[in-house]
Amino acid sequence: MGALKPPRNPPPSTSEDLGEIIEKLDMLNERTGRMLDRWPSPDKIRSAVFWGVVVALLVVALVSMFVACAMRTA
Repeated sequence: MGALKPPRNPPPSTSEDLGEIIEKLDMLNERTGRMLDRWPSPDKIRSAVFWGVVVALLVVALVSMFVACAMRTA
């Protein structure tokens, strides 16, 4: 068995390092906030989902009618 190696922990952060981390987190928070401001409202999302489901059901109905007619004539 070899000798135990000490754990590879990073050196303790200084206050300057913590300041840089806080600045980066603030920038990320601002970007995230701006991205969330650009998202559509929940009403628009609900409407889009509703009409997507309606169109999908119409497509399924039309395809199944086409398949039924094709099988009947075959």
